[in-house]
Formats: sequence, C-alpha cells, structure tokens
Amino acid sequence: MQILEVFWIFLKLGCTSFGGPIAHLGYFRESFVVKYKWLSDAEYANLVSISQIIPGPASSQVGFAIGFNRAGFLGAIAAFIGFTLPSVLLLIIFASQSSLVDTQTLLKIVNGLAIVAFVVVFQAVIGMGKQILNTNMSWVLAVSVGCITLLSQNIYIQLFSILGAAIISVLSGENIEQKANLTEQSNSVNLNRFWGVCSASLFISIGFLQPFIDSLIYSHASAFFVSGAMVFGGGHVVLPFLEATIVNTGLVDKSEFFTGYGLTQAMPGPMFSFAAYLGYSVDANDSVFFSYQGLFSALMATLFVFLPGFLVLLVALSITSSLLNKHIMVRAFNGANAAVVGLLAATLYHPIFNHAITNNTNVVIAALALVGLLKFRLPVLSVVLFCAVTSFVFI
Repeated sequence: MQILEVFWIFLKLGCTSFGGPIAHLGYFRESFVVKYKWLSDAEYANLVSISQIIPGPASSQVGFAIGFNRAGFLGAIAAFIGFTLPSVLLLIIFASQSSLVDTQTLLKIVNGLAIVAFVVVFQAVIGMGKQILNTNMSWVLAVSVGCITLLSQNIYIQLFSILGAAIISVLSGENIEQKANLTEQSNSVNLNRFWGVCSASLFISIGFLQPFIDSLIYSHASAFFVSGAMVFGGGHVVLPFLEATIVNTGLVDKSEFFTGYGLTQAMPGPMFSFAAYLGYSVDANDSVFFSYQGLFSALMATLFVFLPGFLVLLVALSITSSLLNKHIMVRAFNGANAAVVGLLAATLYHPIFNHAITNNTNVVIAALALVGLLKFRLPVLSVVLFCAVTSFVFI
C-alpha cells in the first residue's frame, strides 16, 4: 500500500512540478515536509545537500531517496517512475508528432511556468531559511555561498563552495548541537553498506562493459550513461553532454535537438526526460505514425541517463547513514545545508527571477500567485494553472 501511495504522490508531482530542478526541490519540500510530514526540514536538507555534491539529476535523486525512505527499494523505483512518467510520455508523443508543436503558444505557456518556478522556489527559500539559518555561522555560510553562486555560474565552483562550507562549519567548532535542528534527527535514509558496495560495483561494471551493453541491450546506452554520469547540479547541465554525444555524432540534427530541449522546458518533471525525446528521435521510423522501435529507444535512453545518478546516490547514502550521528558529520551537514539555502537564494534571483519576471505583467502574476500559495495555501496545481492561463491570455 505504501508503494502505491508513493507512486500516486510522485505521479501528481510529475504532472505539476514545472520549472526545473531547483523548483522541484521546492515542490518536494511543500509535499513531504509541510503537507505529508514524511521528513523534517533538517532531514530534507540533508538529502538536498547530498544530491548537490554528487553527479546526477538532483531533484530526481532527492525523490528517489524519499521513496526509498518511505517504502524501500520498490518505493524508490515507484517514486522515479511516478515523477518521470508524465514528461516522458509527453515528450515521446511530441517526438512522434512534431506537427503538434505550436511555437508561439508554447512560448507563452513556458513564460507562465517560469513564474511558477519563481514562486515555488521563493517559498522554499523562506521555509528552509527559517529552519536552517539559526546560528551566526549558518548565516555567514549561506550569504557567502549565495554571493559565490551569483559571481560564478561554474557548477564546479558552486560544488566546492558547498564542500568548503561543510569544512568551515567543522573547523569553526561552534557549539551548534544545541541550536541546529539537524542534531535532533538521524539521517532520513538508512542504507546498509552492502547495497552501497553493490551499487558501486554495478556503476564500475557498466563503465567497463559499455561496448557489450551497446551491442546486446541498447546501441546508444553508453552515450546516455556517460552523459548522466557527468552532470553535477541539476538537469540543465546535461545539455552540453547530450549535445556532444548525440548531435556531434550525427544521431540527431541540431535543430531537432533544440526543439526537443525547448519542449522539455515546458514539461513538468525532470529535465533528464529530454533523453526520451532524443531516444525516440534517434531510432524512430519517420515513415510510420508511431514507431515501437522509437518507443523502446526512448525508454532505454531514459533508463541509462538516470541510472548513474541513482547508483552514486545509493553509494553516498550507504556512507552517510552510518556517519551522520557523529558530531563532526552533524556540523559538516549543518554547514552544507546552510550553503544549500544560499545556493537556492542565489538561483532564485539568477536565473529564475531574471528569466521569469521580465515585465510588469509578470510582476502582477507572480505577486498574486505568491499570495495564493503563501497566504491562502492554495494547491500548487491551481497556482500552475493560474500562471499558465494568465500568461497565455495577457502576454
């Protein structure tokens, strides 16, 4: 029953979570911390911190971990399928019927969904900030990482700033055990070391066996697996890797590639679902209405682009689950979580605010959506519909 519960909740999120990985973290917090209370803010921040410092799609990794925490491995799989399925199906349909795409209508709706992302991330920053920024050091770290993020868009500099915040928090020696919520919580996901070893072994094995996997299972498995393994910090970062492995090798032309990417921007759920569009486009037969070979390729591409991130996550969880009750790890995660708040706040301004709020009409739509979400606690779906419809009508 819990597996079905996990699948259903993540399916609803997969249908309504617009705006990219940072916005998804806001949706997840609203659902699993505020509404369902499956996690505390501290436990949730732990998962976000882990996902930010390992390769893979950050929001999908957090969802995978939440599903595991609720209903074991089957719950993790249910969370992944539920959250990813809507966007994958929509992108397969668009890939098979490209004539359905109306560019002008799509741009208007994307503008409204960008406003939704701003509203949801704003709510998440406020909520997490209240819970996590409760010491002088946490404020210093959050503001410092926020400034670093604004000054440098290099994902590796941001990664090292989070790690640096964890180290500084440990070295500061501040007696935060009595002040920080994290010390009241153990790690939200307890994973046996055995599964971490298995995950690491599978990750390494796939790396060595790529030619055999390409020939026996799926001919483009290595291209999508390598792309997924190289991404830090969220789904948008996968774009240059997929371009290098799919476009530069001649599997898909550049115009079709960026059409699919534009469509993915308008989809709910994870950006990695872009692999489904590419997978279908690579192997579809253009002479038929719908290609079953294209469908198989889309599903395999989706599996292999997500797989490395989930395997690395299981390794990370197996390590941190046994260390998080130690005081030094508590201080490290306090620092990292404060850094994540700074990262989210900086991302809220750039690129989300700069991209979404470009005129006075957008300001009005965002203000009304914020009041509905923060003051009247309206369902996120109603806010999504409001922003999409008003953007379509008035912009």
